Amino acid sequence: MEIIKNVFSLPGHRGIYFKDLDLVAISDLQLGEERVLAEESKVFVPEIQLNIIINEIIVMHELTGAKRLLINGDLKHGFSGVSRQEWFEVERVYKVVSKLYNEMVVVRGNHDNYLANISSFLGLTLKDEHFEKGYKFVHGHKLVELAGVSTLVIGHEQPAVLLRKSFDSVKMPVILYGKTISGTNFICLPAFSPISSGVEVNVVSKENLLSPFFKSIVDIDELYAVAIDPDVGEIPLPKIRLLRQFIRNMD
Repeated sequence: MEIIKNVFSLPGHRGIYFKDLDLVAISDLQLGEERVLAEESKVFVPEIQLNIIINEIIVMHELTGAKRLLINGDLKHGFSGVSRQEWFEVERVYKVVSKLYNEMVVVRGNHDNYLANISSFLGLTLKDEHFEKGYKFVHGHKLVELAGVSTLVIGHEQPAVLLRKSFDSVKMPVILYGKTISGTNFICLPAFSPISSGVEVNVVSKENLLSPFFKSIVDIDELYAVAIDPDVGEIPLPKIRLLRQFIRNMD
């Protein structure tokens, strides 16, 4: 589905293909998250997401033939230092991507404080933002200058929607897209992590959203959503404003 000119969602997958950049963008892999969750909860959490993430990266390359992959922040999960799991998983992903793509671009996210320790070992360059042909990719945890930007792409929020009918409900990750208040094209990527809970953007109040972009230059209620489901593919949805009304009418 072409969500913006030359920008395509990939049915059933949490990435986006930018045709004129020959680039697939993903965000919020949160590698190493299971170990952190296990330490916090004192409960065993199976380390399952690495293989799912690698398979998804391979499939998206097969679908698009893209020569470049951009990770738009939060490649790893932990804030304090680098765990053994994070080091191993980042290196595994890097090796897979290097065999498939000619270039791997990594934008630094708020979870990537210590990613430089790994990236320097791998020879991987980290960037605070990536700007090319009018597209600006930033993680989304802090505001940036938008002069000359035609399309802004963020992650960080990990958007999802809650759909409910009677006692049945389903939560699905979504791509958000539309315009900023000033008219710039805007895209928010879902979490690429398969174990991410996601932020229910049609339920959570605007004041409690994570990204400062949604508190300043983007009215989330005026954005459209594309729900991602590995079995169904993709489900185009109306504006978030209407999805909020739908949930309220179900209460």
